[in-house]
Amino acid sequence: MDKEEIDVALEEKMALLADLDGTMCELDHSGDPQKGRKAVNYMMLKLVSGEIVALPVCEFCNDELEKGQTGDFEWYLLICTQCQSTKWLYKENCLNDYPKQVHFIKSCPECDFMYQNVITDTIN
Repeated sequence: MDKEEIDVALEEKMALLADLDGTMCELDHSGDPQKGRKAVNYMMLKLVSGEIVALPVCEFCNDELEKGQTGDFEWYLLICTQCQSTKWLYKENCLNDYPKQVHFIKSCPECDFMYQNVITDTIN
């Protein structure tokens, strides 16, 4: 991102923060009984297309993403490029240790399952 893109993204983020009241976190908290956590900030993502997306995040997600800036994080965040779903993975449960916290994956298990069904239905 160049300086101008960053300035525009920051302006958009500030406008969004002003209207955060009543917004819930959009990141997946798998197995978490606390569904619908109140958002406290936005995570700004630049997609391959160049579009900037703002995802509302709760306090836990915000804190973990801030830890990712220093490399002192406990969770990896996976983002599916097909359906834009997210998934937190506990670092100690992973087979590999990756230096980056946020990873874009081509396809999540749900997308793979849907794709398999489409192919099967087409063939039959």
